[in-house]
Amino acid sequence: MFVQFQPTSVQIPMTCRAKYLCGRQLLNIVVTLLFAPVCCVAWALSALAILPDSSGPIFSRQTRIGQHGQAFSLLEFRPMVVHHKQTLHRAVRAGPASTSV
Repeated sequence: MFVQFQPTSVQIPMTCRAKYLCGRQLLNIVVTLLFAPVCCVAWALSALAILPDSSGPIFSRQTRIGQHGQAFSLLEFRPMVVHHKQTLHRAVRAGPASTSV
């Protein structure tokens, strides 16, 4: 004889930990939605301020290794000079790495 499973609408009460995790996730989402536009405007203004003094690109792309060894691409403000790894040992305080920004 087989017994059929009948789903019921029994509500399982949330524990304190589950409430905390849900609240924290909600707070993370709200804070991100509030600050993302502000950060985007600040990044855009920084890029526009660097553009007149810079002879190279504003952004550079790096490939990094993340969790579980997966490679991902990172877009970041480039170093102060193009090909900075070759000129790093020659950089001085008021050298070519300085900008007016």
